[in-house]
Amino acid sequence: MFPRLVQSEVEEISNILGATNGGFTGSEISRLLEVCLIPDIDPTNTKRKRLYNAFANKCNSNNNSDCVYDFIKEAFMPSRWLSKVEEKEKMLVSINEVLALKGIQLTEDNRFINIDVATTASEAKARAARLSKKLQAINAHYYVLNCCKEELLVNDYFHAVQEAAKSLTDRISNETGLTQDGTNLIERAFSQNNPAAVINTLSNQSEINEHRGVKEMLLGINYSVRNVTAHEMRINWDIDENTAINYLSIISALHKILDKFQFIRQT
Repeated sequence: MFPRLVQSEVEEISNILGATNGGFTGSEISRLLEVCLIPDIDPTNTKRKRLYNAFANKCNSNNNSDCVYDFIKEAFMPSRWLSKVEEKEKMLVSINEVLALKGIQLTEDNRFINIDVATTASEAKARAARLSKKLQAINAHYYVLNCCKEELLVNDYFHAVQEAAKSLTDRISNETGLTQDGTNLIERAFSQNNPAAVINTLSNQSEINEHRGVKEMLLGINYSVRNVTAHEMRINWDIDENTAINYLSIISALHKILDKFQFIRQT
């Protein structure tokens, strides 16, 4: 069961989903309410009031707000937004600002995750902007910005760093076609005898050292960040904003180094 939404939060979510510009159409609202088994008790009212009345009726009947979360999840199914990516991102930011007040966030791949609770609307908006601005100020690599996009909305540092670390191995796997993961993937891709990622000819000791150095840095992030965050509960490995920026800066630098590599597809 999800955290109970208060009246003002349900009203704001209804306003976002039923906005005149950028919200769902009347027919789309009809279909979404039907799919989510929410009675459309006021179909002739404005879209915002129609949604609010439908949500309020169902919430009161069930004594919880799960129907609102179900509607949001259904509304943001990726298949609904294939030709409207920018519109989706704008609406998702607004919805997540409200959900942040409950310590909930909807991710780009349509999952609800737990985050630090924002105690006010202004705090939710501040968290949404602060980490993003700091990363842009250091010219962070687009891989880091993209993989952190969900977490940037509310400054969920734990998941931001975790996802950024994963982006390194995901990139190596995608570029090389290798199916290993984590340490095994890095060791295989940057092996000296049969590398799948090369930055030089490995013809002298200096070039070998350069190649090995990049591998060791990637292994270091894998051990110190990805493995830790994957196996520790968040409460046992929480990090502050400055620590997150430090990790994200290192990961961004590694992506910029990988930009110089040639990847050899493995068959």
